[in-house]
Amino acid sequence: MQFDWDKNKAERNLSKHEVSIEEAKTIFDDYLYVEFYDTDHLEGVDIMLVKGIKKGKIIELLEEVDFPDNEEILVEIREVNDFWSALQDFRQRVDLASLDDDTFDNLRDKSTGRDVHL
Repeated sequence: MQFDWDKNKAERNLSKHEVSIEEAKTIFDDYLYVEFYDTDHLEGVDIMLVKGIKKGKIIELLEEVDFPDNEEILVEIREVNDFWSALQDFRQRVDLASLDDDTFDNLRDKSTGRDVHL
């Protein structure tokens, strides 16, 4: 996967959220990251929202998908809500390696218009 970002935006994200772009892109290594289409954005722009935890930090990324060359991803770091704090707490209490592959099969985001794949 190839990443490209605006240097000024990367510096603002680091200052505001204390997460570098280099660290944020490692979220794709997290086997429990969640991604879904974000339907709150402008019509005609496909946005994938990716959330996960890396190095004890909760990271939320926005990926702009469907570029003509399918190689560019726009990464934006945002603050997260209580759900992600609860997920981080869960991950600290539970031995994730001991969970069966089908443990999360029946979990769904009940938000209107969200197609979630866990």
